[in-house]
Amino acid sequence: MNYCRNIDLRRFLACGCLAALLTVGVRPTRAQDIESRYQQALDFFNHAKMEESCELLQQIDKEKPGYKQTKTYLNVACSQVKRMVKMEEDLYNEGVQFFNQGRYDDAKQKFDQASKVPLRNPHYRAQISRYLRDIEGRQNEERQFQDAVKLFQAGKYSEAEGRFSSVAQGGGA
Repeated sequence: MNYCRNIDLRRFLACGCLAALLTVGVRPTRAQDIESRYQQALDFFNHAKMEESCELLQQIDKEKPGYKQTKTYLNVACSQVKRMVKMEEDLYNEGVQFFNQGRYDDAKQKFDQASKVPLRNPHYRAQISRYLRDIEGRQNEERQFQDAVKLFQAGKYSEAEGRFSSVAQGGGA
């Protein structure tokens, strides 16, 4: 009986030791970790994922200043991110300006362009969505108003009155 217990105990200890060795052996060293993150940052960079690349390169540069070509890629990636953020902001502001002038087609074009700037965390998407909904509503009101004008000009006064009333009730200008 003792012999069986000794075998079970040996197997248990052997499995435990093997598991411990595998666990310890799999952990990368700090240098391997930085290298793998550096390679990942370069992969992001090469796939035009500049925000991800910039963030990862900033971490690496903070942990190990001067590592390989981190600074070179960091400057390019982060400059690209700043450029994209500025582009989104400029397009948004131009869209607002056109909207305030009543140039809804131009505003819609600028808002569409701003929403397509490839940012992971865009700053203006919620506002852009509200403006686009507002533009759609105003353009629908304008179509209804133009339909009412045509009916009025055609002498269909009661139908025109219904359309004009619909636009007025909807809060249309």
